[in-house]
Amino acid sequence: MKRASSLATSMHSCGIDLAPGGRYRRRLIHDCVGGQQFGGISTPKSVPSILIFTGPPGEEFGYKDRWIDHATFLYTGEGQVGDMELVRGNRAICDHKENRKELHLFEIESKGYVQYIGEMERVDHEWWVGPDVEGKDRRAIRFRLRLLE
Repeated sequence: MKRASSLATSMHSCGIDLAPGGRYRRRLIHDCVGGQQFGGISTPKSVPSILIFTGPPGEEFGYKDRWIDHATFLYTGEGQVGDMELVRGNRAICDHKENRKELHLFEIESKGYVQYIGEMERVDHEWWVGPDVEGKDRRAIRFRLRLLE
């Protein structure tokens, strides 16, 4: 039997049943568990989880997220201008297993709404050169994440 994630348990206590494929108002997720309501990486203090958000809005800021197979997702780290650093949200993703924090992926569907993809784990990361929001080349981090079944 699959264990319930800490995030699912916390959201259930708020009357929200978290399930892959489910559509949710992002604001309600944050009202329930906390964390930053804007940006791609949210680190709520009330639950041992990191929430990551992907979708078309990020492309205008130089983020290049994509699936490379049915279970492997490439996720661009945070930072819009200049070189990315392995700090804050990027560090949280990198160290999530050591810090015993779950990693949950959501895809932005429309303004204010996200679809829950599922729980992920970081496999590794790489550095690459890509544009920042000003169109200038910079060092960027890309995480390779695996969907947990």
